[in-house]
Amino acid sequence: MTNKMEEENEYVIKNMSYGSTGALNGIDEIRRESDGIDGEKIDTVTPEMDANEKPVLKREVIKDGFGTISVTDGETTHETIIHRFTLTNRRGVCVQVITYGATITSIMVPDRKGNFDDIVLGYENIEGYRDASNPYFGATMGRVTGIIEDAAFKVAAEEFDLSLNFIGGHHVNGGFKGFDKAIWNAHIQNNKKLILSYMSKDSEEGFPGDLIVNRSFELTSRNELIIVTTATCTKPTLIDVSTHVDWNLASNLAGAKEIYNHYLMINADRYAQKDTNYMTTGKLKKVTGTVFDLRIPRLLGRLIHKVPGGGYDNYLSLTNSDCKSVSFAARLTHAGSGRYLEVLTDQPGLTIYTGNKLYAKECYTIGHPESFWSFKPILPSDHEVKVPENLDEVENLRNSQQSDFGGDHQDVENKVEKVEERNTVESLENKKSLVEDIKEDIDKEIGDSNEAPTEENDTAEIKEQTPPMKGKMGVIYERHGGIRLVPHSCAAIYLKKGKQDRLILEPGKEYTSTTIFKFGVVSEKKPILTEIV
Repeated sequence: MTNKMEEENEYVIKNMSYGSTGALNGIDEIRRESDGIDGEKIDTVTPEMDANEKPVLKREVIKDGFGTISVTDGETTHETIIHRFTLTNRRGVCVQVITYGATITSIMVPDRKGNFDDIVLGYENIEGYRDASNPYFGATMGRVTGIIEDAAFKVAAEEFDLSLNFIGGHHVNGGFKGFDKAIWNAHIQNNKKLILSYMSKDSEEGFPGDLIVNRSFELTSRNELIIVTTATCTKPTLIDVSTHVDWNLASNLAGAKEIYNHYLMINADRYAQKDTNYMTTGKLKKVTGTVFDLRIPRLLGRLIHKVPGGGYDNYLSLTNSDCKSVSFAARLTHAGSGRYLEVLTDQPGLTIYTGNKLYAKECYTIGHPESFWSFKPILPSDHEVKVPENLDEVENLRNSQQSDFGGDHQDVENKVEKVEERNTVESLENKKSLVEDIKEDIDKEIGDSNEAPTEENDTAEIKEQTPPMKGKMGVIYERHGGIRLVPHSCAAIYLKKGKQDRLILEPGKEYTSTTIFKFGVVSEKKPILTEIV
């Protein structure tokens, strides 16, 4: 049974092959096959240059600085330079990567008119990437991507406890100082490829064994960013390395309005089920008839608000993935600019995340104002009761004969009073409870104090959370301002299924993974809908 077609202006991939596009040791073959899509004309846009400007006519890697940070080694503190590498090709595309976190900070690609924009979210300086509010923009994740429940795992009969850096006593994305916060060593190979290396020491964040990781970044003349990761270890350990890039093909400054105008296609027939706490259960469910059925291009603006939790934050299992060769995983297209992004990988699945926890002072579409990087789930409801927030809203509610509460004028008056009374009590109780929790945490750190608590302490005002650091050009990235497509293995599924062998790297063996981000422009704006099958 075929899926119901979307309405007008749908973008399609015609005659796209979902099978393997080449073996891991045949990168040239991958480049050749991934560049040709039968039935679809793809324009190669070359930017117009002024008389005084010189176009980029060759592939090369340029090195410069991206700031300095203080690093403490034992009792010694010294300044370390963070290097930035700019990879360019003859078509004018450029990718920038820094040694802090092996992080992609910028990708400049043209639209159908030849105008270049930076299409990844991030910061203009190293301070932004080191700030606590940075949600892993562009960074390398490791040793393991995603959540490891209860922050523990077993190898044979031996159990290892990991750092507890996630709410609920879990471990996420490598710990407090994962690969995203490491300073990587850099090497330029043949002036065309960047290789970043890092050694994760035994017991780092609780993981066993020394682990040496190498990541190569190569920008080809076919506008493919090829990322190849290899690793070896001294003890059996878990590993699942990935890259967290937040895309907005309109421009990193365009925000959620343009994300809603993106069409997304993912070659996945199953998704990872989650429980009521939004934790992966380990089961894979069919995507048919759900918001996770993205096997044909779907407009994000029609789906994103229907997803439980206020947007996508889900792992999808790829179809036809044999984990031995690179194959098509996803395609993202922006209607206005004509830009598209294709994701190819040898990983079994990918996580799609739509920036649900990015800063939002107000989100009128969903109706749930949330603070930046909040872990509180957003649960939209068709029957949600609107609580009045100010006197004007209360007065409007009193004057309404048919309100959200229902009933006559007196009934509304009574319910308004109950809401006001309930909110006052809950507010005081929450503040008192939170103050007590804060005091308890302080006592644990500095010991019991002889000073008796004062009335002022008991009623202390709770400071509002500091807003996030501003991104590029001073913009604040708000909820749904970017979309993340992360190929990886999903530790939660394999650990719960008792199939952690997929994640365990043994001494003497090599971990490898390949992800390709391919950029282009769709020249055909209005395809023939009858060709969607």
